[in-house]
Amino acid sequence: LAEARALALRQIEGSCLNALGVLAGMQNDDVGALRLDQQSLVAYRAAGDRRNEAIAHGNIGAGWTGLGELTLARRELEEGVRLMRANGDRALEVIPLCALSTLALWEGDDAHALVQARAALETAVAVGARDQEAAALCRVGDAELALGRHAAAAQAFASALARATEI
Repeated sequence: LAEARALALRQIEGSCLNALGVLAGMQNDDVGALRLDQQSLVAYRAAGDRRNEAIAHGNIGAGWTGLGELTLARRELEEGVRLMRANGDRALEVIPLCALSTLALWEGDDAHALVQARAALETAVAVGARDQEAAALCRVGDAELALGRHAAAAQAFASALARATEI
């Protein structure tokens, strides 16, 4: 990281910061991980790396979610989805859409949670991301359950299990 900074290699700096953020997260240092993700965003933006910039927004959104800062989380996750769509990188949209679904549930907006979960599922199916399809089906199940639609929730969870078992 120090060498990348000294040589002004912003792309490599961003990658180092991202890796350090993952390690901080694995060590349950949520605040440290968030700070590193925020720094990686700056580096990727300076490097003109729009793909990793979008991912960094998603990582920051996940970090704020874990810390309970839901307004900041939503802003970052929505910006990540916006950039991913602008970049045409549909496969990356699924993770922040799932996170936005969870966020809506936490805020008591069960109907919007289902909208986000279905968008994540449709995207995962469209791009053939089977692992992400399983995750999105779990979010659909969570939202259906919150809406009191037990049969639909059970079907979504069963489909998620079937997809995960196939993988």
